[in-house]
Amino acid sequence: QKYAIRNNFYVETVQGVLLRYLTDTEPGASGSPVTDDSWQVVALHHAARRVETTVLSTLDVAQPKAARFHNEGVAIHAILAHLGASEATAELGARIAAAQGLT
Repeated sequence: QKYAIRNNFYVETVQGVLLRYLTDTEPGASGSPVTDDSWQVVALHHAARRVETTVLSTLDVAQPKAARFHNEGVAIHAILAHLGASEATAELGARIAAAQGLT
């Protein structure tokens, strides 16, 4: 198991469902949990999106660099809502929410 704990910076939320962040990831990381500083799952990673205009990232003050990609994850609340919408998956959604302390 590998995890990234450097440059874990939130960028934006898109349509209240997708979170964008700068955490380094590798190909094949889709489905990995995205956590907050308390290790609570806030999203599941699913993609990297090219940034249309090069943005200088000064979040790492020691070594500012150009951010050419933002990583993207589906917000956990959206996943739980989707699971709760179906009778077949509602119990699973409730168990995940309980395990994350969301209920």
